Amino acid sequence: MMQGDGNLVMYLVGPTGNHGPAIWSTGTWGHSGAYAYMQPDGNLVVYLQGRTDSSAALWSTNSWGHWGAKAQLLNGWFCVFSNGFLWQTPTGLAPAVGRGADAGSVLDESRGIAATTWIESNSVWLVNQADGNLVLYRKRDGAALWSTGTSGKPGSIAFISNTTGTLFLFNPTYGTTWSTADFRSPGAYAKVQDDGNFVVYRAGGGPTTGGALWSTGTWGDW
Repeated sequence: MMQGDGNLVMYLVGPTGNHGPAIWSTGTWGHSGAYAYMQPDGNLVVYLQGRTDSSAALWSTNSWGHWGAKAQLLNGWFCVFSNGFLWQTPTGLAPAVGRGADAGSVLDESRGIAATTWIESNSVWLVNQADGNLVLYRKRDGAALWSTGTSGKPGSIAFISNTTGTLFLFNPTYGTTWSTADFRSPGAYAKVQDDGNFVVYRAGGGPTTGGALWSTGTWGDW
């Protein structure tokens, strides 16, 4: 969405078409009337209002030289494409590996949730924001139900330890910025549920079998 303040922003979209959280932007706010232009040379550029000269460019994908390239949304990415990706946002769903139909709602040892990526259930998104805050959002209205309160530390990654079951945020600059307790529970995993809760389960546990080690306590808020 090209906003009136000059910022090109990518939002998650709720079940009724409502705006969810912003997950990426060009960072060009403060320039009212600025606009985005997909140039014939393959470069996507945000320009100051009414101008197309190079000195008026606020941001670009630096993908010139690929005539006929197109900008498109694809599987949670915003990208410039021409016989391959020329540029793309670092956004997208972060499904666990080998979890089948539940992959998109699970965080386990197979992968972390990097900045600007998320996992989701039918009712909520768990978004690792660019600012370093891990936030649980309700889909129907975009309300924030829970967060780690760790904004201001960009580039953090959410992990769960395969030896202790500890859920934590790690930042290359600041180290561990937030964590649960050490559950001493190898193989534990975390899941966002349709009831709005984000839960850490011991190995073999789950919504129907029990074994919860920790949760955000947000059930019923869907």
